[in-house]
This record gives sequence, C-alpha cells and structure tokens, in this order.
Amino acid sequence: EPLLAEWETEKAAIAANRQLVVIVPVGPLDYGYWAAELNRRQLDGSALVTINMDEYLDGGGNWIAEEHPLSFRRFMRESLFARLSGVSSIPPENRIFPDPQHPERVPDILARHGGADICYAGIGLSGHLAFNDPRREDEPCDDNAVRRSPTRALDLLETTRSQICLCGTDGIWDLVPRRAVTVAGSIGPTTRSLLLTGGATFAEMRAAFREQALGLIEGGCDYLLVETAS
Repeated sequence: EPLLAEWETEKAAIAANRQLVVIVPVGPLDYGYWAAELNRRQLDGSALVTINMDEYLDGGGNWIAEEHPLSFRRFMRESLFARLSGVSSIPPENRIFPDPQHPERVPDILARHGGADICYAGIGLSGHLAFNDPRREDEPCDDNAVRRSPTRALDLLETTRSQICLCGTDGIWDLVPRRAVTVAGSIGPTTRSLLLTGGATFAEMRAAFREQALGLIEGGCDYLLVETAS
C-alpha cells in the first residue's frame, strides 16, 4: 500500500504522545492522496507538523501574497489543509513555512522536536534540491552569510526561473519572483565532472564536499542535501 510506512510512523508518534515532523516540497507529492488517506484513517492532525521547504519572496523581501499563482502557502492550503476534516485537520500553528523575517523559527522547531522524521524532496531543472541552486562560476560565495542563517533568502538562477515560468505561470515571465526563502543546506553539485571526463579528481571533489558539509554543520544548518554529478 502506498505510503503505508508514513501512516504507521504517524500512528507510532501518536502512540508515543509526540508529533511527527515532515519536511515537504511543492511539486512531487500528491497531496490529494494524503488528504484522502488522513480523512479515511482519521489520524490526529494535531500530531502532524509540516515544514515547507520554501516560499517565494516579493521585491521587499517578504512572502509573496497568498493569492499569487505561485504561492506555496496557497498551494498547500488548497491541496492539503482545506481538504482535511474532523480530527484529521492540521492546526494552523502546525503548518510551518520558512519566514525571511524570522529565519530562526525552522531550526528552533527542528531542535525542539529532535529533527525531522521524514523529508521529501524533488530535483529541479538546474539540479537544485529545495531552492539551493548550484552557484555560477562568476558568482561570489559568501559562506559566512549562509552560516549565519541556515534558513535564508536567496536569488533564483535564471534556469530555475525559466522552469517556473514554463510550468507555473503559463509563460508569463513577469509573474516569476527573483528570490525565495529556503530551509536546507545543499552540498554540490560541482560545475566539473570527475577525472575520467577531464574535470576534477575524486580526491578534489571529496575535499570540496567535506568543506561544504563542515561549514554547514558549523553554522547549525537544519539538514543537508547532497547533490551528485555524473
């Protein structure tokens, strides 16, 4: 049965009198199925905490309006939250989105719960997980800025914005935000391939991945996503 392990995990959390923490994306999951199963099983929605990976930002650095066609808050409300009924309804305080004005909230919630129980993710066209796009070769890397705020606002690559334009706004470029807030720390991918195709040696790549991991851990990153290149 699809997602049987997830329902069993939630039942176990309820039995242990604790909450199940799930980090969720927008895109690769069928939340209609989630809603139908939660309603059918009538699992306690107050025992479920959802943490969305991202949300888009407007020109002032705040969340885009919930009425915006790309709003992840609107998507989750329509796809999941509004479809739940009875005891399965997830309370508003359990529906977490990374906040650019209070980036410490997500790490605090994860620390309070001892981490996330489940994390779902999809891979974007640029190779990103969450909105952690690989950096361009000419783009400066400010490691200290990342370390100061594991949940952080960032600029979106044009590749990512193009994908969003094609899939989310029916080609209307002006509707695609330039920035977003995201919760994850991402390791890789590199802009070079391994030595067999003339790029970097395995030792060089291992050293680069180690440096990224140590920097993110030192900064208290919420969780690590490792992207690989072939």
